[in-house]
Amino acid sequence: MTRTYVRKTNRGTTPHGIMERAMSCVVNEHRSVRSAASEFEINHMTLTRFIKKCTEVGSSNVTVGYFGNRKVFNDLQEQALERYLLNASYIYFGLTPKEVRRLAYECAEKFTIHMPQSWVENKCAGVDWFLLFMQRHPNLSIRTPEATSLSRATSFNHTNVNLFFTKLGEVMDRYKFNASDIWNIDETGITTVQKPSKTVGAKGVKQVGGITSAERGYLVTVCGSVNAIGNTVPPMMIFPRKHFKDHFIRDGPQGVCGGAHPSGWMTAENFLIFLQHFVKHTKPSTSHPVLLLLDNHNSHLAVTILAFAKLNGIVMLSFPPHCSHKLQPLDRTVYGPLKRYVATAQDCWLRNNPGKPMTIYDLPGILRESWPNAATPRNIISGFRVSGIFPMNPDVFEDTDFAPSYVTDRPMQTSSNDLIQREQMSDESPPAVPNSNTNEKESNNNQPEEADEQHEGEKSNEEQDKTDNQEQRSDPNQDSDLQKYLQERQRVLVNVRGDGHCLVYAFQICMEEELNEKIGTEEIFQNLIHEANRNKNFYKDFITDDQDLITEVNSYIDENNYMSGTGDLILVLLCNAYQVCANIIRVENNNISQLTQLPTTSTADRERNIYLVLTGQDAAAHYSATVRETAAGHQDHQNKTATSFDPSEVRPFPKAPPLKNPRKTSSRKRKTAILTDTPEKTHLKRKKKENVRNNKRLLNESCPSKKALEEPTNRNR
Repeated sequence: MTRTYVRKTNRGTTPHGIMERAMSCVVNEHRSVRSAASEFEINHMTLTRFIKKCTEVGSSNVTVGYFGNRKVFNDLQEQALERYLLNASYIYFGLTPKEVRRLAYECAEKFTIHMPQSWVENKCAGVDWFLLFMQRHPNLSIRTPEATSLSRATSFNHTNVNLFFTKLGEVMDRYKFNASDIWNIDETGITTVQKPSKTVGAKGVKQVGGITSAERGYLVTVCGSVNAIGNTVPPMMIFPRKHFKDHFIRDGPQGVCGGAHPSGWMTAENFLIFLQHFVKHTKPSTSHPVLLLLDNHNSHLAVTILAFAKLNGIVMLSFPPHCSHKLQPLDRTVYGPLKRYVATAQDCWLRNNPGKPMTIYDLPGILRESWPNAATPRNIISGFRVSGIFPMNPDVFEDTDFAPSYVTDRPMQTSSNDLIQREQMSDESPPAVPNSNTNEKESNNNQPEEADEQHEGEKSNEEQDKTDNQEQRSDPNQDSDLQKYLQERQRVLVNVRGDGHCLVYAFQICMEEELNEKIGTEEIFQNLIHEANRNKNFYKDFITDDQDLITEVNSYIDENNYMSGTGDLILVLLCNAYQVCANIIRVENNNISQLTQLPTTSTADRERNIYLVLTGQDAAAHYSATVRETAAGHQDHQNKTATSFDPSEVRPFPKAPPLKNPRKTSSRKRKTAILTDTPEKTHLKRKKKENVRNNKRLLNESCPSKKALEEPTNRNR
């Protein structure tokens, strides 16, 4: 089918709410159709037809714009589907094209939407629908996801990252480090078998070959060190040999040092050699210390290494486990380009040496050409900036960076004494971008052991108070004064879910029940943005100078980012967008008051009234709806919540179950720490002795002594 049609006009793109406002100017203010159409930038004939249709069948039953005859979902439903797909991608559980087509069928079946017969037969939407859906939503694209381990996806969360920046701020305040004193050390691997670069070949050929030295290569570890002003220390290379010889690095970068290990990996002995190499070039001292940022690898935690570092004025701060892909400057901006430069240099080497396989002794020469191109001051400084280390910026990461941890929503747990508990999220569907105020819950791991019981008692009391507040907020009808107040006015309360959009849900119910205007949440969001764009200057008083109106509205819609001032802004936007008077029944400290919010951008229509109930304060504020009580009845509204087209009801986002026994955690899991501090050194030394003692015990159990083996022989004799 043809998929290249381009629309030639903008007719029919005016939102329904704008058409209603223009109609209100004509009907209520007795203005001419042409003047109202000119003010709202609408064709006067279009407005005339809209007013005529609304007079005949009501505004809620009149559609605006052009709709395809075979379009299964309307624009608002497709926007909800798009948002669901983006959320799934943010938490690393993206859907394949086949799964998207199956989800579309399930949504159509769930919400009783008319669909083609082929969907019913195949239990799946068609390929043509998927291609057109992707074309209508340019924010979506088919991408090959990068493999990310579960540990990395779940460990990079607010708790672990905030703990790291707390430790970083502590050492920065204690030692007053400059940018030249902040260093990062990390290892990466290069092999004798490179990944071939893209080449030009014949079109239509499915397989194009590229020469490599062997099927599998040998690993050589490269250890680099950079600081926050863009300087570097000559790298170290670890060769897969038992003994190191000086000729291994003869062709390497200037000042390179080397080591050997049969595996080619970094060990504690080789890391001590690199630290000596590091001290030689940076010349730290106890009077002028330097900060060394590194990961929690075993080779970095030997007691001899920590003692050498403290003796030479090196303060060692470790990253949280499995977070180096976001926090480590070398991983962010240096080692990626280095791998590409190495692969390019290896391709050139193979062309210059045809028929000759590459060995580990050729890699130093490759590194000599690649290291200066990758470890540039621009790349290094950018790495420290994007990781938030220097300039120090704990808020450098967006909420989308923490979204993958939603699935488990657990921090890395270190031991029974250092257990960090997280409140399990009760809502099944995550926000598009998880809010740091709801996801983040820190605990202080440095409290003395004798204060644990008191701390846990205080924490349990806080959690109990929080639970009580949530229960009180979720059921405002328990307040007898409020119930009596509503009964006197022949009104009933309609509770809505409190996920940050309670004002929108309550507004939606009131519009449907009080004014007989059925609108969806997506349409409300769309009209909020349109109203904000149309009258930006009017809403300047609702935001500070450093805020952007459209950004604040989008943050409320996409991130459920509800702050104390946001509710007032959204309420005024709603009243102006739909030209209604909102009567707010305020419940505060057992006192009930009522105030009215009128449309402020035009003359108010006093007959269009809705009634809302507001309980709580600031970010804990919660809106509910009230409707007229009739004999036929609105009593069933008592437990009713606003519902709309929501794909997460059909396919909820993955959520890991709670830990059965959270205190049984692996002793191997570590946390970010200042390794050169005496308590940490003592703890690591004690753990080392325990490991040695346990290894000896296991060895004795698996290998009986010689005397025990000889006893059965003596008995036989």
